[in-house]
Amino acid sequence: MNRARRARSIGLPLAALAALLLSGACRKSSEPAEGLFIVSPLTAEGQFTAGIEGPACDAAGNVYAAGYARQGTIGRVNPDGRAELFAGLPEGSVGNGIRVGPTGALFVADYTGHNILMVDPATRFVRVFAHEPAMNQPNDLALSPDGVLYASDPNWQAGTGQVWRIDARGRMTRAAADMGTTNGIEVSPDGRTLYVNESAQRKIWAFAILPDGGLADKRLVASFQDFGLDGMRCDADGNLYVTRHGKGTVVKLSPKGRILREIDVLGSKPSNLCFGGQDGRTVYVTEVEHTRLVRFRVDRPGREWGKPSRTPQFVCVSSDDNGYSGLAGSPHEGGLHYFTELFAGLRNPAGSGDARICDGASPHYTFFVNTRFIVPDVPNPHSGGYGVGDDPVLVKRAWREAFERGHEIAVHTHSHPHGRPFTVAQWEDEMRRSIEILTHPYDPAETSEKPDPSTGLGIPRQALIGFRAPFIEPADNGMTAAVRMGLTYDSSIEEGPGLGPHPGDFPWPYTLDVGIPAQNPPIASHPGFWEIPLGNFVAPPDGACERYGVPAGFRAALAKRQDYFRAENGEITGMDWNLWNEYAMTPAEFLATLKYTLDLHLDGNRSPMTIGFHSELYTIRRDGKTAPDLIRARRAAVEAFLAYALAKPEVRLVDHRELLEWLANPVLLHQE
Repeated sequence: MNRARRARSIGLPLAALAALLLSGACRKSSEPAEGLFIVSPLTAEGQFTAGIEGPACDAAGNVYAAGYARQGTIGRVNPDGRAELFAGLPEGSVGNGIRVGPTGALFVADYTGHNILMVDPATRFVRVFAHEPAMNQPNDLALSPDGVLYASDPNWQAGTGQVWRIDARGRMTRAAADMGTTNGIEVSPDGRTLYVNESAQRKIWAFAILPDGGLADKRLVASFQDFGLDGMRCDADGNLYVTRHGKGTVVKLSPKGRILREIDVLGSKPSNLCFGGQDGRTVYVTEVEHTRLVRFRVDRPGREWGKPSRTPQFVCVSSDDNGYSGLAGSPHEGGLHYFTELFAGLRNPAGSGDARICDGASPHYTFFVNTRFIVPDVPNPHSGGYGVGDDPVLVKRAWREAFERGHEIAVHTHSHPHGRPFTVAQWEDEMRRSIEILTHPYDPAETSEKPDPSTGLGIPRQALIGFRAPFIEPADNGMTAAVRMGLTYDSSIEEGPGLGPHPGDFPWPYTLDVGIPAQNPPIASHPGFWEIPLGNFVAPPDGACERYGVPAGFRAALAKRQDYFRAENGEITGMDWNLWNEYAMTPAEFLATLKYTLDLHLDGNRSPMTIGFHSELYTIRRDGKTAPDLIRARRAAVEAFLAYALAKPEVRLVDHRELLEWLANPVLLHQE
């Protein structure tokens, strides 16, 4: 449950409007004119240093480049050319090649620290992803379609070089040695060929990529008589674009090495390039002579350009409180049992059968519980609200049923308090009491006629890893308590492109290593503790309303229902409570909002869509406060959304625990 006052207090950052909603219906193009291979400056001269390198483009069209204002930094340039400092690297580190990974994280070759660095796009926290003392000077990076990195590693003084392979866990192996000054590096669109150029020797080589990631069958692709070679990228057809350092051009080569075109880039020292823009057909070049970025349009999109085509689109459904069982013997119909039965009839897309990405698997949800529903030793916090609760023994059985079917149970405190003023000790007491009840032995023979308050749910302690603050009121003391209680993640921070502490995109889960200073109140540093944000909903704009089955003017109508709603942004914080109650949405409006929000995720950086439900809102209760027909219509809307999501081959419906397992070892969708 959320409060209108919460969303009103955040305000709307004007910089995070339609251009950040990742939809053609709500984002204006800032691309240069369509004339192909015509170069124009993107940034002003002198904004970057002579060490300008990178670059890489994200799903929102932002370009990242090393050396903004001073060495040891990463700059971010928006599609209109406005540059800003994005991140400072660790002391002594200097960035070179940059790639955007499958979760939107930036991988940066740190040539002075012998590192591959990783920058979280939401928090901007920089950590060492891989380190190898045997490296000479990691220079440029290539990202294969399966998420493996390759790094070129020249020894400029000796005129030699090598290539390193870095897997998804940061483990490094030398993939090629005894080469010239390795520099530009790229993978073919089918993931079967690695191209590496040698700057001083002016040669481009190709290797076959073996099934284990090793390299074999080295062959010469092209050789040049003058000027150096630097950065290199492939387009979708496998043609190579290579910067000619000293000549001031980008040369386009066929996969067999034939020169197809050469483009003057308005400066003699282009260092690197990437594809980007809304359609992947804008090439951005880092140009050293004038320390700026330039750009030009091309006929075919890049092989990879910030749009994560092989990253699974995770959808994480959670349900809070869960005080109604829906089991036989209860006067109420639905409850958590409704969700358990609903999920039993669903299947994730078959994919290629890879269990690591839940291909064809039965999907799971996460349910956050306040345990006073099964041990009612404190007043019911919802007695005056949306649910007084069911028979505690039946609620216990419904929770146990969900757990036994593989769904994740997580902590939502015992008494469901407004906890922002709580001390750490008070938070710990709430969490400890809840964990004790959930882990006490379970008695399947317990009945409503003979309840036993000494029994619990029999959940193994190691299965309890998640926490959500009641009323979606996160507090730093609560985070501290969760860490002390041995939990792994929180899911209480409301996030979206415009509303939330990290405006600009729907963020992927992140660790609280640097805290959340922009949260109100601020969250301090909790290293290694995960935040799985609770995603905001976005209502479709007028241009998309017909496609999603609602009349144009939907956002204007919502603005009349709640005065804090901003039609230009379309975001609604919180959970289904806000949609059904604060905004009094019809089932068609609810469904349109969920569908549109999912499609924004899919078309953008594919961050997980985390949906907060309350099983009580889909329960036909004996007191009849909500008409049964409306409850059934709500269920039909939820079911239609899940069918819509699972019809998309990229979608995987997972619980929070499964999402974190994937983040620990990302595996991408297999190519057809």
